Amino acid sequence: MVGFSFLHGSSYVGSACLVLLYAFLASCRVLLIRNLSENRSYKFLPMTVNVQSELLKFIVCSSVSLRLIIKDEVPKPEITRQSLLKSTKWAIPGFFYFLDNLLSFYVLARLSPAIASLLNNFVIITTAFLFRLVLRRKLTLSQWASLGILFCAIVALSHRSKVDSVHHHSLHSISHSPDEHRVASSVHCHWQKVHNASDQNEESSLFRYEGHLFVLLSCFLSSMANIYNEKIFKESGGMEESIFLQNTKLYLAGLFFGITSILLIYHDFILACGFYYGYSIYAGCLIFIVGLLGLVVSLILKFRDNMFHVLASQFSTLTIILLSWLSGDFEPTIEFFLMVPIVILSIYLYNVNRSQSEEDK
Repeated sequence: MVGFSFLHGSSYVGSACLVLLYAFLASCRVLLIRNLSENRSYKFLPMTVNVQSELLKFIVCSSVSLRLIIKDEVPKPEITRQSLLKSTKWAIPGFFYFLDNLLSFYVLARLSPAIASLLNNFVIITTAFLFRLVLRRKLTLSQWASLGILFCAIVALSHRSKVDSVHHHSLHSISHSPDEHRVASSVHCHWQKVHNASDQNEESSLFRYEGHLFVLLSCFLSSMANIYNEKIFKESGGMEESIFLQNTKLYLAGLFFGITSILLIYHDFILACGFYYGYSIYAGCLIFIVGLLGLVVSLILKFRDNMFHVLASQFSTLTIILLSWLSGDFEPTIEFFLMVPIVILSIYLYNVNRSQSEEDK
């Protein structure tokens, strides 16, 4: 495998780099999305952010792939009917990623970052189940025990933590008045209905249920996407193939689903208001954050495994909770401070057991 030699095997330096980079990017992504939301909606079209992040990843990976092919560092891929049909398998994880990335906007428009991050840890259960079902991998009793402890700790944190799931501080210094929304609506440029305070009170129970439902659906889609992506990365000599070539196929599929959806669903909106309607500097930063995060996830799935990705996400959860606490959106209890060491210890136990299992093999 060309490059990333420090990520091979069970290198602690490589693992630490992946975890820290993932935690930083994932935390930035969640906080940016949340702070860009206004009245359970966004001024811009969220799908355009995902399409541009997919385009960014595609350009990076295809450019590196082309450079490696020109320098003969990787074999030139054969372009045949059979190889093209084989490449369509990347459409499956590409579709799941497309839906999951889009759902994250709706989740964070309805739940605070701390609540969303805590509830998102239900992905542990779905990933462990699919890990066994799809990849046919066996987890040891110690690994299952560590996952059970981690799950119970997260449930306890979710139950005890007092978080305002509606209130949040926006990054925008200027608030948008009802008159501004009325002007936007008059030219058909407000793509989603704006809810006023009375609507939110009348629909409060449905509002909370909707956010939690989106979280559960996102957990399932995320697990499916990551599990299937890891399966393709590593099956049939996938470890010998360049990760840049593999990602080029994956991101091309994501681009296809994103562009097709925009043309079919938001064609009139794009023509009337433009592709970049409602964008700000923060939305522009979000494109690069989402793109870089996707590249880091691909490295984790290629050189580690899906459970490493799930457990690494706990560090981003703790980071988000800490930042939410400092900003006043999160009020931790004594139970929270008692549960945090349990979360960290369960992650440690899982990885120690995984390293010992690899050495035994």
